[in-house]
Amino acid sequence: LLLGIAVIVIFGIIKVSSVIGYFALSGAIAYILNPAVEWISGKRIPRAIATLVIFGVFFVFIVLILVFLAPPTFRQFNELINNIPGYFDTIKEYWARLISYADSKSLPLNLHDLPEKLAENLQKTAGKAGTVVITSIFKLASTVASLVIVPILTYYFVSDGPKIRESLLNSIPREWRPRTEELLNRVNGALGGYVRGQLKLCLYMGVLTFVTTLFVFPKYSLVFGAIAGVTEFIPYAGPILALIGPLIVASFSASWKIAYVLVAFVVLQFLEGNILAPRVIGKDVGLHPALIIFALLAGGQIGGLVGMIAAIPMAVILKVLIQFFYADQYLKKDVEADSSNS
Repeated sequence: LLLGIAVIVIFGIIKVSSVIGYFALSGAIAYILNPAVEWISGKRIPRAIATLVIFGVFFVFIVLILVFLAPPTFRQFNELINNIPGYFDTIKEYWARLISYADSKSLPLNLHDLPEKLAENLQKTAGKAGTVVITSIFKLASTVASLVIVPILTYYFVSDGPKIRESLLNSIPREWRPRTEELLNRVNGALGGYVRGQLKLCLYMGVLTFVTTLFVFPKYSLVFGAIAGVTEFIPYAGPILALIGPLIVASFSASWKIAYVLVAFVVLQFLEGNILAPRVIGKDVGLHPALIIFALLAGGQIGGLVGMIAAIPMAVILKVLIQFFYADQYLKKDVEADSSNS
């Protein structure tokens, strides 16, 4: 049954990925806003009004980010791309020594134009990657579906969440309702905890990376912080992606900056893995690293970066389903039977 569901979901994602993307984005925002709505509605305020209040606060927060953080971040990104050729000028002296040594030894190496070609290719690649990311963000944010459907879906998910849950439970046979409610609680707790905790972790790591790189790369600290915050949602691969930018810039600067970047990122990853993540997320998702890597690769093949980000929440849900339908119902019974026989 689970395998059949997985196959249907995979092919469904491929066929209607944009539609699923709107529902997934709305669901993620709903998980973020729901705790605040629950708190306000607990003060005897109607849930619809509480939802509108939190929506207004969330909208103001997004506008402030777009007004105050987005423009300087984009400016820093463009400046970084334009300065890439200049960084290669700092190593020309060392490169000239290498060429002189190669010529003296009659080595068959054509190294004269390599720095210029490397700088040109790196600039084109980074510029193209940044353009694709920025274009995708604006394309997503500028479509009518995103500006209209996503807020409407999010409002109904948050405002009518309890009604949707109650309607679902009432639509199934009475004897199945307790087990179904337990399953819904487990899925909601695991998925909501992971999404909210991971978003908090992204915010913390983005701010910490910004502060850390502000000392050595003040002109690019916003870019490096934004990259670290976004890629933190991708386990294992995210920290490596966040390290690439500062390490490249440090490689064409003073040698002590390379050591600073490496030590700083080691310290940040230690804090993330041993202090922040256990406190923010609570407990590990319970997946083996090999399964997480497989989920990331599979998600990347299906949906690119968005697929990689969505892969772990899907794996968390699948784990809850396996735990509920197999481990609790069969393995637990086997253990109880063995203990009673003994």
